Amino acid sequence: MSFCGVDHKKLLNQDERPTPINETPEAFSKDEMTKFFFAITDEREMSAFELFLKTGPREPELANLEWSHLELGAKPSVAYKSRENFRTKTRKSRTIPLERGLADRLAAWHKKNPDATLVFPTKHGLVEGHFLRTAKEIAERAGLDRKTVWVHKFRDIFHRTVLRLDGSQR
Repeated sequence: MSFCGVDHKKLLNQDERPTPINETPEAFSKDEMTKFFFAITDEREMSAFELFLKTGPREPELANLEWSHLELGAKPSVAYKSRENFRTKTRKSRTIPLERGLADRLAAWHKKNPDATLVFPTKHGLVEGHFLRTAKEIAERAGLDRKTVWVHKFRDIFHRTVLRLDGSQR
């Protein structure tokens, strides 16, 4: 796509592009989060949105998450990484520890879906492309304004609340 004959994506390599200014991200209030999660009735949706909240992936990263990228044993973690048919926005991989309870719920989900490669595939085994629509439907059931809901808010909350040991944000 170009503007005035210039394809802005070809001006700089992705690794050389400027990074956004650190602004205070918009996030759900604690009350909104409580209402949102209480409105979830599906195990798959609960696990997916809990992963959004507690590990901060971008929507395509969660949609393309494979079981091989999860460690659910003694030191549970999730790795968001590029591979042959998918690349992360920054082309960098990252591994994030998982809470034991979340890891246990994911392990139970995997037992119910042992043949799936993707963690949250569609019913036909394809990459799920409707997390935003699902989030808006859940928000509506929770009595929230669906216009104020977008999946990236979960990532913003993660970045806002989860700090590294050195005190810097992830």
